[in-house]
Amino acid sequence: MARIIKNNLCNLLVICLVFLTVTGWIFSGWPRISFYNFLFPPEIQQVWAAQFARPDSDISLSGWTDPSYSKINEVTTDDDTSYTEKTGLGTLEVGLSDITDPNSSAGHVIRSRVKQQTGSAGPEYMTCELYQGAILIASYTSAKLARGAYTSLEYTLTALEADSITNYNDLRFRFTSDQGASEVVRLSWAEFEVPDFVNVSVSVSDGTVAYGTLGQNSTADTNPDDTQTATNNGNVTEDFNIKATADASTPNWTIGATAAPNVYVHQFCISTCGTPPTNYTPLTTSYQTLATGIAAEGNQTFDLYINTPNTSTVYTVQSVDVIVQAIAG
Repeated sequence: MARIIKNNLCNLLVICLVFLTVTGWIFSGWPRISFYNFLFPPEIQQVWAAQFARPDSDISLSGWTDPSYSKINEVTTDDDTSYTEKTGLGTLEVGLSDITDPNSSAGHVIRSRVKQQTGSAGPEYMTCELYQGAILIASYTSAKLARGAYTSLEYTLTALEADSITNYNDLRFRFTSDQGASEVVRLSWAEFEVPDFVNVSVSVSDGTVAYGTLGQNSTADTNPDDTQTATNNGNVTEDFNIKATADASTPNWTIGATAAPNVYVHQFCISTCGTPPTNYTPLTTSYQTLATGIAAEGNQTFDLYINTPNTSTVYTVQSVDVIVQAIAG
């Protein structure tokens, strides 16, 4: 199965940027602003979230307690309150509950609690293996088990091991104890943790703005006929940010707080926007807050206002891009 991306973060968080591109000529018509979606910009942030696969079926018992899976699938280990055990050698295989492919190779952790209930002579060990169907994904063997007390075992999959998982709905644990024929080992709890799948996405509609034909030191705005709407298309609460970008062309205009020779003003507003520039905030080339705490499928409306340079020595096409960014709130 093709993956979107794998990286070394605990959880993949996509920051979505929506570009509002404006180009125009002084004394001539301003074309429409176009919105472009970028799924994987350079910025990636961490979100510490997780999902857990726990035993939900017995596949092979080989002398272990029947049933076993229901004895070791609690959310928090309860040690000797519920457990499965085996006298002598034997392999226990249990199926795991379904989880979503996290699209990340980080944060894949196997955990279990094991105790050597009875034993003598040499040390005893427990081997835990993670399978996808009949395919071995990862394996680790414990250090010497404590006799009479539970040991917490934990193993983090390598990126290569995690990337080899192609079906998170067909995972299973296989436990094999190394002990004498009369010795008893107990397994109290087991789980497989992976990062949660987080989708951070933003769209802007209707997606076009027409400022019209403007001269020097002229203004235009989107209220009320062309107000834009930024919508949370992800599955987590998001914060929206907004900024202007510098035009890379030469010669070019620059953005400023007030109109000046070859300096234009671009502002945004989210509330009581009918009398610009009142309640409008100047855009800069650094991110500013557009809205916070936007729930999935929620939205924020906003308006834009532009003031062209009071004089211009530049008569080439100019870009006055605006970027809307979404991050996990």
